[in-house]
Amino acid sequence: AVQALEQKVFGQEAFLKSLVIAFKRPYVMGHEGERARNAMLVCGAPCTGRRLALRETVRFLKDSGVFASADTAWVDLALYPSPSQEKLFLQDLYAALAGDAEVVVFDHYEACHSGFLNVLSELVTEGKSPLQSRYVLQNGRLIDAGGALVSDAVSALTPRGKYLVFFSERGAQALAGRFGRPFVQALGDVCETQPLGEEALRRIASSQEEALCARARRSLAFELKETSLLI
Repeated sequence: AVQALEQKVFGQEAFLKSLVIAFKRPYVMGHEGERARNAMLVCGAPCTGRRLALRETVRFLKDSGVFASADTAWVDLALYPSPSQEKLFLQDLYAALAGDAEVVVFDHYEACHSGFLNVLSELVTEGKSPLQSRYVLQNGRLIDAGGALVSDAVSALTPRGKYLVFFSERGAQALAGRFGRPFVQALGDVCETQPLGEEALRRIASSQEEALCARARRSLAFELKETSLLI
């Protein structure tokens, strides 16, 4: 798996190994019911291949028959900065957990309201997060039932056996500052990219140049010759 990923993600061998181990972990250690299959932190500096590596790993697992879907559900936590977004947050979270994607990624936790981070923390540490209000499902959406008594109310959210990935430029210490130490201790893996070396940058530039030439040939019937972009 790592060798296949290294053909698309350059200069991050150690990171790719840790990412593959994180996805293999529940198949070795096992997991229970609807608890998260694994919860992990994927971190590192911008433009070091975090997003690409995650996408290609999920695609590889789908192509290998391990996953049923190559999709990844992204939840931008910056969209929920205050308590007024509670219903929207719960609806979006439920949709991500109930969807076909086997990996749910939470980005920009630094900008999220602390109350919503508590919900995510409970999913990781307890395996479920009780809902404080009555909610029901309508057309696959989580709807607030208000004070009405309903027989089919949804009482809690669970990870539904998904991989929960927390995506950030910051490491585990910063994560603990927002979620608390028990949350970080409950994570299965921390996967961190390293700064790209000169050889990796050369390979990336060459790959991008080849892709540009191919797009010009395919879309414009225009032959763009490779230039000496590499120094």
